[in-house]
Amino acid sequence: MANFAQLNVLNHALASGSTLSEGNLRIQSESTSDVGSLAYSTLEMASGKFYMEVLVVRQDADRGQIGIVNTLVEQNQAPNNTNITDGNNEWGFLTQSNVSNGSIHHGGSNIGNGAMGSFQPGDIAQVAIDASAGKVWFGRNNTWFANDGGSDGDPSTDANPTYTNLANGPYRFAVGCTNAASGLFVMKANFGEQGFKYTPPTGFKALSQDNLPTPTNFDALAGETPADYFKAVEYTGTGNSTAVTGLNFRPDFVWIKNHTTAGWSNLINDSIRGPNNLIFSDATNANTQNNGGGYLTSFDANGFTVSGGGASSRSGSSHIAWCFKAGGAPTATNSAGAGAVPTANSVKIDGANKSDALAGTIPATELTASTKSGFSIVRYTGTGSNGTVAHGLTAAPKWMWIKNLSGTNDHIIYHDNLANNTYYIAVNQTASQSQATNVFNSADPTSTVFSVGTSTATNGNGNDYIAYCWHSVEGFSRFGKFIGNAANNGPYVECGFKPAFVIVRNRNITTQWYSHDNVLGNKLGNDSPGLHLKPNSANATDSPVACDFFASGFKIRTTGSGQNGNGNTMLFMAFAEMPAKFV
Repeated sequence: MANFAQLNVLNHALASGSTLSEGNLRIQSESTSDVGSLAYSTLEMASGKFYMEVLVVRQDADRGQIGIVNTLVEQNQAPNNTNITDGNNEWGFLTQSNVSNGSIHHGGSNIGNGAMGSFQPGDIAQVAIDASAGKVWFGRNNTWFANDGGSDGDPSTDANPTYTNLANGPYRFAVGCTNAASGLFVMKANFGEQGFKYTPPTGFKALSQDNLPTPTNFDALAGETPADYFKAVEYTGTGNSTAVTGLNFRPDFVWIKNHTTAGWSNLINDSIRGPNNLIFSDATNANTQNNGGGYLTSFDANGFTVSGGGASSRSGSSHIAWCFKAGGAPTATNSAGAGAVPTANSVKIDGANKSDALAGTIPATELTASTKSGFSIVRYTGTGSNGTVAHGLTAAPKWMWIKNLSGTNDHIIYHDNLANNTYYIAVNQTASQSQATNVFNSADPTSTVFSVGTSTATNGNGNDYIAYCWHSVEGFSRFGKFIGNAANNGPYVECGFKPAFVIVRNRNITTQWYSHDNVLGNKLGNDSPGLHLKPNSANATDSPVACDFFASGFKIRTTGSGQNGNGNTMLFMAFAEMPAKFV
């Protein structure tokens, strides 16, 4: 089955009196107030060419709006923004009004009033987008309009797009109305399931799961899935040494939490520091060996083994472990200087030794990276002076977690949606984002290195550090932000995949961190209440459900300010169970 897109009942800004019906393809607005409504397609377009038609059924005194939005727009702007014609990441046209019939809009300006003419009931509005090339064409009854307002556009031949140089995607189709004054407005979207009235432009496809491109990093058709690089596993403690299996890989990062018995810390383990070495996401302890509360004793071919102890294998308690694969454990320490070829076996990239020079002014002593999943672990020795450290990835990290292994400093988080690169936020703290120019040296990561300043939290002279680095990978991971609305019907966050693990944190206020996964019940269709954990806390799991997982994203279901503060910016990191194309 093709599984064509619809208008998303979870992802819209429908005003009172507005409804979706007929398989969520018909949008109707009926109001006596000057309000608007907007709904987005259920599938996003990160690359490829796609085509949509919209039938104008009725528009009394209302004004339809049709176009595309960058997926992140509805997450990163104030809730219930219903106008796609003004933003820099929105491109659309109006079907009717007394002033600007058929006007085409972007970034607060328009391509002439009346460029497309006034749409009448029975007319077909058209949108063709080349998401790979960043081009879009708007049409009416198979006449396509160019950027100068002329009618000589032609998506089939790539001629005269309505707009070019679109902001980086992914994108979604959008349909709705604005200024819904007294009267009735009805439109019907068609993403291809009903058959199009007009033949789609050459090379352009209906928006369906079948037509979505296969994520280049994870080829599910060849049997590879995100679970080959990330998986959450639950196990019951025995009070003794316990082997935990069920992974498709030997993990390089294992985060363990006793989730049924309070008081036991989050155990953070990685293959660079090796077995028996711990830090705790809810405490500032330096690196700890052979922890009395339990620890990981080995990284195994399809899992790991833990010692007896309340944190790692308390008898009868349930434990959750979030496990990531990087590039394999280094077996040597890099003794080469900055900018040199690293010592053999000290730097593992996708399982192989790095044979060319390592970037950075501060040499990594050990590094393991998966360029396929966008995850790396880096160990380095601080210098006390501003510097850069190689991360081993092919794109700039969006999320970094740095801990001073020698001292009792906070666990420092870089996220590219903090206020700017002079800010950080701490995993072990409830404090809001803090500003300190010496933490990341007021510099964003690049595709080769991340920056550290003179702070002992990230670069104390002679101190030992571990850094966990991630960037977004289509179909596997996404790091971003959304704006809270303080409603049980909270924001819907697009990911392009069904999530397996999500962490959310309000950057603006003093609050907890929150994690959700597809093992402890935070997924649609689970009969039991969904549970969440707090990475900054030793508490057990808590309920009720605060977030649901769907085929292409997650939806916040709480009024709590920690995950949905009204008008506040929420940071998130999300990892996939399966790309939306294959759900």
